[in-house]
Amino acid sequence: MDIVEFKEPRTHLLIKDFLTEDEQKMLWDEIKENESKFKSGKYQKGGKEGIHDNVKKNMGFDVTEAIPNIFSSHIRSMFHERIIYNAKMKRIFNTAKSPIYELLRFTTTDRTKVSAYKDGDFYDWHHDITDQGLLTILYMMHKKPRKFSGGNLLLRWNGVERSIPFENNTIIIFPRSTEHKVSEIKMESDDFYDRRFTIQCFANFC
Repeated sequence: MDIVEFKEPRTHLLIKDFLTEDEQKMLWDEIKENESKFKSGKYQKGGKEGIHDNVKKNMGFDVTEAIPNIFSSHIRSMFHERIIYNAKMKRIFNTAKSPIYELLRFTTTDRTKVSAYKDGDFYDWHHDITDQGLLTILYMMHKKPRKFSGGNLLLRWNGVERSIPFENNTIIIFPRSTEHKVSEIKMESDDFYDRRFTIQCFANFC
């Protein structure tokens, strides 16, 4: 497991080789069990929720809503066991210079979702809601061999941008108020499991 902190355009952690192959399989199995629960992505703006293709186009599955018991979900418990409760992950606090990652110690709950992107899907510039916490955790995953191009994550802060290539079995952690986007996906396959998948965990403190 390789943990690196980047300063530009704003602090963010990149953790590669996050899960074992067996752990990755458990995530895929849970996604397969809940494929029917994926719905068209929605974007909330100005307090009114609706589908806005000019801002966001993807499919989403709200894991926290569907599986309220955290220990009944491999997807939800993964973050708690491997980031919040696992002693090995104290390396995060030893690696990171920014004190914001200390907040992970005080996580009391989570809001976890899975997103799937097919050909033509994207997510334009936005930032995540910060009313209950300050950190966004994203896990990148795809089936091998990879069947799509694009889908990179871009971060922007004070006019400075950085593109982070989409890489399987990689975690990125960053402040929720950081603007970010997903570049458009290009793929020919129609198989649901060939899409670009991310698990988003919003670590909350109340």
